[in-house]
Amino acid sequence: MKKKILSGLFVLALLATAGFGMYKSLNGNVNLSDLALANVEALAQDESGGGSTCSVKITCLDGAEISCSGSSCRYTRDESHTIGYVCCDDNYTYCQG
Repeated sequence: MKKKILSGLFVLALLATAGFGMYKSLNGNVNLSDLALANVEALAQDESGGGSTCSVKITCLDGAEISCSGSSCRYTRDESHTIGYVCCDDNYTYCQG
């Protein structure tokens, strides 16, 4: 009988110690550096679709290629290929002539 009581107390103490350790590890303050926090934010943004990109490229009349990449892209070129531009994130690049 005495052995069962001592075994029960030992198990109870072991469970209490393990529970307290889990409580401390889950509720402890995590001190992350600014770099680590920036990395977490960047990774979270990519998973939510915030990091999607597009690219556009056209060939101008003189044979030069202009291109850009960004989160919103568009381009135009007239039939004679004399006027053209690419635009990504409201930054325009024009054919030179």
